[in-house]
Amino acid sequence: MNPRNASRQQLVDMTTDAATGVADGKVSGFSAPQNTAISDALTDANTVLAAANLAQTLARSASKAATEIAIEAQNEVLKQLAALRFLMRGVESPAQDYDALGLDPPDTTRSVVVPQTPTELSATGYSNHTNQLLFVGNNRSGTVTYVIEAKIGDTAPFVLVGTTTNQRFTHHNVTPGEYYLYHVRAQSGRNMVSLWSNEAVVYGT
Repeated sequence: MNPRNASRQQLVDMTTDAATGVADGKVSGFSAPQNTAISDALTDANTVLAAANLAQTLARSASKAATEIAIEAQNEVLKQLAALRFLMRGVESPAQDYDALGLDPPDTTRSVVVPQTPTELSATGYSNHTNQLLFVGNNRSGTVTYVIEAKIGDTAPFVLVGTTTNQRFTHHNVTPGEYYLYHVRAQSGRNMVSLWSNEAVVYGT
């Protein structure tokens, strides 16, 4: 193994073997005094490296253990603070009480959902007495309800035929051959509504 590619522990083990081998006269051409001098020099340098490597290994282990303890303690503190906030909400503590403890008061404002107008409405009639509507909602899922209206007959007014939270709707029990004109709009939980979509026609099944 190339010593430069070895880990510190591998280098310690390699140098120990080398020092022993030299001391045992396994290198031909060295005199006995040379064997002793080289072996002693390797051993002295290796002793310093081994001690430094052990110290670093222990420090790394201690650091890891200290980090784990700190993370556990941090999680416990966060748990206790969350419990404190929960109890304060239970007794309806005012915002200034949270401020006094350095905590953010709970957010009592609710975001207003402004419904966006559905687009690309299409309608297809089927022989099983249903009309299938598809459209692009343009609203985040679960934030609005889609209201579907239809004109049933050329001169009839629009009437409510159903609602859905999906971007499709099936109008059941339609009359084959009848004229159906649909449009759809989005409505939020605060009864805010979008504009009506484009209109889609089914002339018959």
